[in-house]
Amino acid sequence: LIVFTASWCAPCHVQYEMFKKDFDHLVTKNVRLISYSLDERVERWKNLLQKKNYISECYCDQQGFRSPFVKDLAINSIPAYVLLDKQGIVLKKVAGNPQEMFNYVKGRMEQEKEL
Repeated sequence: LIVFTASWCAPCHVQYEMFKKDFDHLVTKNVRLISYSLDERVERWKNLLQKKNYISECYCDQQGFRSPFVKDLAINSIPAYVLLDKQGIVLKKVAGNPQEMFNYVKGRMEQEKEL
């Protein structure tokens, strides 16, 4: 699960707190949480990591919305959440609403338990 964010994105900070609380218990051996920053200035991104105590793997290529990775996933606004399978196929993409992604991931995990 990739969370697209940036140090300058106020809604990202507000939603991160809700997201962190909900997703903490969903992070398992089958779900990795990755934070992908669209910051272009690495200093701002590093300061944010120290302040927010991020719970995930964190990446920043300093290319913002120009990043080929961001363009490939058609990320046009943040915060955004993208769930990929083990082969890198997009299973779900959500812009702005972490609860929608939380419900989707939780539902998939419950289905897998039933199999």
